[in-house]
Amino acid sequence: MYCDCRYISPCEAAWRIFKFSIHHREPSVERLSFHLPNNQTVIFSDDDPIDAVVNRPTVKESMFLSWFKANKTFVEARELTYAEFPLKFVWKQNLKRWEKRRTSAFSIGRIFFVPPSSGEQYYLRLLLNVVKGPKSYEDLKKINGSDHETFRDTCYALGLLDDDKEYVDAIMEASNWGMTSYLRQLFAMLLLSNSMSRPESVWQATWHLLSEDILYEKRRILDHPDEQKSVYEKIIRDVNEDKGGFFFLYGFGGTGKTFIWRTLSSAIRSRGDIVLTVASSEIASLLLPGGRKAHSRFVIPLNVTEDSTCNIKQGTPLANLIIKAKLIIWDEAPMMHRYCFEALDKTLRDILRFKYASNLHRPFGGKTIVLGGDFRQILPVIPKGSRQDIVNASLNSSYLWPHCQLLKLTKNMRLQGNEIGTHLDELRVFSDWILAIGDGIVGTSVDGNEKVQIPDDLLIKQFVDPTSAIVESTYPNFNSRCNDIGYLQQRAILTPTLDMVESINEYMISLNESSEKSYLSSDTIYNSDNTYSALEHVHTPEFLNTIKCSGVPNHALTLKVGIPVMLLRNCHDPIF
Repeated sequence: MYCDCRYISPCEAAWRIFKFSIHHREPSVERLSFHLPNNQTVIFSDDDPIDAVVNRPTVKESMFLSWFKANKTFVEARELTYAEFPLKFVWKQNLKRWEKRRTSAFSIGRIFFVPPSSGEQYYLRLLLNVVKGPKSYEDLKKINGSDHETFRDTCYALGLLDDDKEYVDAIMEASNWGMTSYLRQLFAMLLLSNSMSRPESVWQATWHLLSEDILYEKRRILDHPDEQKSVYEKIIRDVNEDKGGFFFLYGFGGTGKTFIWRTLSSAIRSRGDIVLTVASSEIASLLLPGGRKAHSRFVIPLNVTEDSTCNIKQGTPLANLIIKAKLIIWDEAPMMHRYCFEALDKTLRDILRFKYASNLHRPFGGKTIVLGGDFRQILPVIPKGSRQDIVNASLNSSYLWPHCQLLKLTKNMRLQGNEIGTHLDELRVFSDWILAIGDGIVGTSVDGNEKVQIPDDLLIKQFVDPTSAIVESTYPNFNSRCNDIGYLQQRAILTPTLDMVESINEYMISLNESSEKSYLSSDTIYNSDNTYSALEHVHTPEFLNTIKCSGVPNHALTLKVGIPVMLLRNCHDPIF
């Protein structure tokens, strides 16, 4: 098709007949690859045996390593940087070595580009543009007879990196008027932007300002009963001794589990160590300091199976981060399939076995892991699965569970506030009653069905219309107080079905039908001047009126114009 459709002009035809060159490149450019120690690229086919690939002689050869060898062999090579090397030497691809040029031709060397976020690889590239004639990686790190531990330290000794004094001064200046939490946010922004040459130096100069309130917060939190203090000290002891541990922190809502997460992570991070905080859902991860969703952080497969592993390779920045981490915190763990934890276990064993060979046989490779959650809440969702399928998918059915130390939080810390008197006693009685139901203490079994007697003070016994009775009980004097934001924020009706939502919504609209100043919903007030009081709102899309999907009954949702709708979704599949 190319030959049939192509048109050649007379000028081009004459040029080609006389065999003049069509194109040329002057001067020639040699792309120079480089790599960190033992990180050279190895090319092999999918069906090649691993042993044959590892034992191949060319595995330990590369253009960059051959440059070291050339510097040992040729005296004149020691006067050239890596970028200048193609001027007098030529790379023989078939022989895998550098040789002297025998003609006056030359090439311009261009070292592969890497971004500053690449870490040591970026600092190695800086050195290759300056250092002449090194014979090994150790020679690259030796400046004026002094050996340096990393390539970044070497760059700093050569003056290739800027002084970070301006960032230290900025944090100190901000400490005169900003809160400690703001200073930590500022430091985090500098880290994410790769602005600082030596972040650890800035940390050493300003850590007392960045962590000024941590001791206060720790003392304030641990003033509560010894239940939290003993849990905190047990986990910290395992982290300090670096012996690894697998804990499950069992706590229902209000027991202060989030406070412990924040205290643990702040205490360990204040010493310069790394803590990875993840959660099973995006919403739960927002409550953790530096939280991420577990699927995103550990690259867990979406369709996890018994043989799944996390997509984390040896030597990658994520693998190195996990190796350096002192603690991993995973909140809302019971809602995840046990295969997710087993995939992480197999991956950590593989990554950490190179640090200590015994880690291959230790749970999570010997890394200290703290899981948290409540098995009374949402368990793994198994589409069309039976009770046995759900139990089998739960964390406590995994081979990891026997290695876990169970730490229980039983005291409701939300009741330890400033409220006193009858109201606090009522809250405590109600909380104990809810826990007793969850433990199976309250209620009787009739024909295999558990029945619980609801206290009289929680029941509406006299009514004509159930919907209106619920609304009037929850929102007394609704018509006269519908514009009071505080009144609305202190009340809510939880509905089990969409039919109930429609009924309550229609009744509340009818109560406010005479008002033309505002449109009312249970969480947002839309005023006539288009202002509203809410943190978030989602307008009703047309497709909500005809939802037909698995797990949701077919319905026609009729709402008042302008009313907000909050869509709640149990996001078990990760959202990136």
